[in-house]
Amino acid sequence: MNVTTMAMPRQQARKLFLEYRSAVRERHDAETTAIMRAYRQLSLGNQVVDLVDTMRHAGLGPDEFPRLAIARADATSCHVHMNSNGSVSFGSDNSSRWLRSKSRMIDLPSICPSFIWENRRRHDAEAMVPIVPPQFRPASKLENYHVLWEANWSPIPPRDPVLLRRLGAHFYAVVAVWDLTAIERAAIGAR
Repeated sequence: MNVTTMAMPRQQARKLFLEYRSAVRERHDAETTAIMRAYRQLSLGNQVVDLVDTMRHAGLGPDEFPRLAIARADATSCHVHMNSNGSVSFGSDNSSRWLRSKSRMIDLPSICPSFIWENRRRHDAEAMVPIVPPQFRPASKLENYHVLWEANWSPIPPRDPVLLRRLGAHFYAVVAVWDLTAIERAAIGAR
């Protein structure tokens, strides 16, 4: 899976990080904080993903669902709900209340015209969430991270996920990228 990441020279990112850090100290708002965190990650040499841009570029698959899915890293399943206005909601785990649980949801605005649907037969689907192998598990709680992967909106296990840490807004820092082994894929399929 190819994920487009943001790039910038580290020194330039460091300068912008310091400017935004000053702005956050003066006026603490979510958008400015998210931008500051993104610049900090870039200044450290880490990759940053804009989820909205990534989803826009990936587009829809032949099944008319997003090619990519995102869910909390501690989840076992991901539900997608396509809204008629082109916005998309991803919910983690098989819960009848997933649409109401903000900590288990990621809502994306109407991100491209192809996401707007008319006369679509289905607007909900479910996919398996990849496991995070031990060597990529963060020291802190797994529930504080997300996994992005090329979704199979069917009972086929995924292949090549990316572990992300949310920075705010739609910005995520890339923590790890890996390919699932045949054994890991078999274990996911047996859930």
